Amino acid sequence: MNFKTKLMTLLLLPSARRYLKTITDDLNNSDYKHVLEQPLSSFKKSKVDNIVKSYFWAARTVRNCRCLPRSIALYHHLKALGYGVEHKIGVNKTEKFNAHSWVELNGKPLNENPDLYQRFTILE
Repeated sequence: MNFKTKLMTLLLLPSARRYLKTITDDLNNSDYKHVLEQPLSSFKKSKVDNIVKSYFWAARTVRNCRCLPRSIALYHHLKALGYGVEHKIGVNKTEKFNAHSWVELNGKPLNENPDLYQRFTILE
């Protein structure tokens, strides 16, 4: 990651963290629709890669913020900015039940391991 990407990611981090914290808290209360109308001004001129990285790092600073709130927040931000993203949920193919949630742009997962499709079956 070059210096400019690191700097842009760092600048977006507070906004991403605030949004993630709100969604994480509201998912516990089953009410997050009002959050999705929050202004996205700090993200308007940012590259997708910077936004994705800011959510990745912000999720590490929010308590109980797992893949579901992170992917919901990222999906709604990128969708509001006009990107053709899709929100995916998959289940583990092994005997131990496990699920994961992520965002895809142009059919490619954002900030995920390359073996994602070997580990998870997408729910349709």
